[in-house]
Amino acid sequence: MSIETLIADLIGNHEGGYVNHPADKGGPTKYGITLKTLSAHRGHDLEAYDVKLLSKSEAAEIYEADYYYAPGIDGLPELLQPVVFDMAVNMGPINAIKLLQRVIHKLGTPITIDGHIGPRTRQSAVIACNVYKHEVLRNICLARKEYYRAIVDKDATQSVFLNGWINRANFFLTA
Repeated sequence: MSIETLIADLIGNHEGGYVNHPADKGGPTKYGITLKTLSAHRGHDLEAYDVKLLSKSEAAEIYEADYYYAPGIDGLPELLQPVVFDMAVNMGPINAIKLLQRVIHKLGTPITIDGHIGPRTRQSAVIACNVYKHEVLRNICLARKEYYRAIVDKDATQSVFLNGWINRANFFLTA
């Protein structure tokens, strides 16, 4: 699946237009891009208004550079790329990769859980996909839901997002 398709699916299925929900710790977002992320991308501080004006093409540039290529998701097996990319956008690349590494480790391939995709993580992901096939994906989705429930357990104000997060994880069980 191409990065263009991954981004189109992400924006079409999970990330909408401009939102500034009071409970969202990311603040104002558009197409899933936060004010902080947009400011970092442009190299200077911005305002909520700048997020409102964000184009889909600039959002796609950010996703491609910062959430797909930079963390090395392009080096994972094709089966895992969509779900790990979506997690990287939703929970940050390091958390997404750590979650992936924990799942692979639990399936019996000992790897360091460091939040970085290196040769060992790539190799272990390939082995896990070859041996366990879609079971890897199911385990990632289950771990992802546990991750979201832990967020709500630590901070009840985030419970407003839990159903959406769970639905987002479940999407990859049926996709």
